[in-house]
Amino acid sequence: MKRFLILTAGYGDGHNSAARAVGEVLQECGEVRVCDVCAEALPQAFKWTRVLYLWMTARVPWLWRCLYDLSDTSDWSGGVPPGLGPIAGRLRSLLDQWKPDAVVCTFPLYPYLLDVLFRQGARKVPYMTVVTDSLAISRTWLESEACLFAVSDEWTRQLLVEERGLAPERVEVTHFPVSPRVCAGQEVQSWCAGRPFKVLYVPQGSSALVEEELSAMLDAAPEVYVTVVLGRKVRRLYRAVHGAALRSGRDRVHILGWTQRMPLLLASHHVLVGKAGGASVHEALAAEVPVLVNHFVPGQEEGNTELLRRLDGGRFVATPVELRQALQFLLKDEGAAWLVMKGNLRRARMKGGAARIAELVQQIDDFEV
Repeated sequence: MKRFLILTAGYGDGHNSAARAVGEVLQECGEVRVCDVCAEALPQAFKWTRVLYLWMTARVPWLWRCLYDLSDTSDWSGGVPPGLGPIAGRLRSLLDQWKPDAVVCTFPLYPYLLDVLFRQGARKVPYMTVVTDSLAISRTWLESEACLFAVSDEWTRQLLVEERGLAPERVEVTHFPVSPRVCAGQEVQSWCAGRPFKVLYVPQGSSALVEEELSAMLDAAPEVYVTVVLGRKVRRLYRAVHGAALRSGRDRVHILGWTQRMPLLLASHHVLVGKAGGASVHEALAAEVPVLVNHFVPGQEEGNTELLRRLDGGRFVATPVELRQALQFLLKDEGAAWLVMKGNLRRARMKGGAARIAELVQQIDDFEV
């Protein structure tokens, strides 16, 4: 059996989600190992830099935007960046000892480390890069010698080829790799007035903002029912969510904590309200669920928001008032606007990325590296 090494990092959910999805498909035809080499090699440094990343993107997004823009002027191709020697060493051990037949990178650091290790005499392996951003693509994704770059859409491919100078044969539109368990729900292919209009809400921000957003959604129309997925924010946000539910319609709010049922939840809801993360947006696109974005990380997640706009499958809502108005717009005239968005996503067919990437990985094992 062939061995496939999938490299990821836990800075945001998109990299891990993409890695897991590709692994789900590849394990049917070979031995798969999904590794967060950053966490394995530098566990304490990874822990604190991840906390810093999450804090920065949530509390001081302008500072993260500055760092993101700075990364677009950086060149990582010369050698191992200072302080990352243990990560390179761990990666070389995987190459030399586990001996994969091909590598998939879902985080932009690893392609450069692979290039350096190959130059230093490590066992050469063909690899491809899965770009987990859309439209807003930092240079850090693109300067490596990867055999192939997998991207989410034709607009992103056009950007990389025509503006960033990548050879057309190195860029393949695969769509974002989401779990094969994500699928469109037949029960929500249509909607009519008087029936529950189910909103899947993944809150962001402060307790006060979450309370306002939930109240705004419930005030939009009596048909609106909201499933709130708090995830790891249960202790911080439960009181605010519960309070808004008591005031506006307790029977119309269902509160969940951490769940592994997001694919099933997406398939059974009409709209997703949440952050423009790569995984969440593309899972919604695969499930043909329109998205109302209430928050995005400056830089990479702006591209996901723009992709929704170009597909006419969602929009950004900057305030609770805009969120209420957006839901009312989707619901008016027997849900005409919602049906249009739903149809746009059905025609876009933004699914099958994991299977396509798995197919390409198996085809690159004879490429010269």
